[in-house]
Amino acid sequence: MKNKEELLLDIRRYLLHTLHYRENEAERVLQQINRMDEKVLSWLAQWREEGTYPDEQVENVTVQELVDNLSMEPVNAFIAVDWLTKQPEEAKYALMRPWHGLEIPQELLQAMAEQDP
Repeated sequence: MKNKEELLLDIRRYLLHTLHYRENEAERVLQQINRMDEKVLSWLAQWREEGTYPDEQVENVTVQELVDNLSMEPVNAFIAVDWLTKQPEEAKYALMRPWHGLEIPQELLQAMAEQDP
């Protein structure tokens, strides 16, 4: 695995050159990644190096499900999983809100709602 500095530089390039983020948007994302739980950070590094998502669930959801079912960009899905790790109730509430305009499969909503705090 790359060290954290290399990973952040790689993600920065990805955000700026692949996703065409503005500099200030990329910096906000990098700040979130810099504070990320070590386990989730290692999953993010694995995705950048191997192109694979972890199978582990956080609050009954995987990174892959967030990407597939919520059409999240992968970096944002890892940030969401980190948020689910640290503040599960707030994160679940935000992810389940209908105002974001995304169709969330009922079974995913049910699995997240059933997770014990």
